[in-house]
Amino acid sequence: MSMEQIWEKIRGKKNVVGYSKKLRRRIRDGREVEEEVIRIYVSKKVDPSALDLKDLIPGEIDGIPTDVVEIGEMRALGLQQPLFPPKKSPAPDPNGRHPLPGTKYKNDK
Repeated sequence: MSMEQIWEKIRGKKNVVGYSKKLRRRIRDGREVEEEVIRIYVSKKVDPSALDLKDLIPGEIDGIPTDVVEIGEMRALGLQQPLFPPKKSPAPDPNGRHPLPGTKYKNDK
């Protein structure tokens, strides 16, 4: 089974936000251990008994063990403020043209 097929199998399950696209080490007690797994990333890890059967992530997919890892909500990062202050627009020349940045006119000093 390809990794894309694995994604098709788990996408849409409650809290699933992604998966490792290659085998990764299992995380146990906050540390990586030697066992290679497919990591399934979830926004919130909940007790399996609180999930519908359709939302359970299998312990293995195609014979490869899975590891459910809570990473929180994913959201696009945005800047609160621009990195650089906006440049002032140059005033139009006497003929009403709007110069491009760096444009010099005869009377410029």
